Amino acid sequence: GKIVETMVAAPRWYCDKAQALVFEYGYDFYTFLTSHSDTDSLAVKELLVNFAARMPLGELRPHLRKIIENPSNQIALVHKAVCALAKISPAELDSSHYLQHTDARIRAVAIEALSHNPTENNVIRLVAMLADEPNQKPAILAISHILIEQPHLFRLLPTRFLNETDPSVKICLAEILGNRIEYLLLKLNGKDRMAIRAIVKEVMLMGKNSNIIGFLNKNKNIEIENEILSLLKITLCEKTELQ
Repeated sequence: GKIVETMVAAPRWYCDKAQALVFEYGYDFYTFLTSHSDTDSLAVKELLVNFAARMPLGELRPHLRKIIENPSNQIALVHKAVCALAKISPAELDSSHYLQHTDARIRAVAIEALSHNPTENNVIRLVAMLADEPNQKPAILAISHILIEQPHLFRLLPTRFLNETDPSVKICLAEILGNRIEYLLLKLNGKDRMAIRAIVKEVMLMGKNSNIIGFLNKNKNIEIENEILSLLKITLCEKTELQ
């Protein structure tokens, strides 16, 4: 308690060093923090949020909520509390209160938190969020994280990409597809060859070609290579600025 008292009006460098020291007390420090959670001291609130980020204990959720919901708290502190809550209980941010929050940072954290529940339904929800430009970056990140955890859900994107009419959403989908383009390139000789060619060509036309070039550098299949080179030739003829 005495160490915390010295942090109340101390400079940042001192608070950082003192924080590292008190955190070593682990659960004992948690007991102290929660017994002082009603304080108006910014130093104690920051300690609680930083401790929650370091030790994501479920018991800290109500204390983080209290900080988030208090309009008198600094927005930087609220942002850190939302990030800590996302680490402890990401499902708690799956509500309109957070997903449609007026604060862009809070909304982004909530959108990215959806990736902790990597389901088909969440991929569909996140793709729908791409229509709102401020949400595009966190939605792309969340979809990408879900595809790492559940690669089979990639199947939801190619058809959606081909049928998408919103140019802004199509660019976002091209970025996601471009990051996992190897999956599509390996299917260029498969039964869905024509559909795959159409998708790869559109990704090329959008300039998302770095991963395609990387694939070519390590590919050993001459038939797939010929398919890719054929598409690149067509693309460069249609869009000379890519040359």
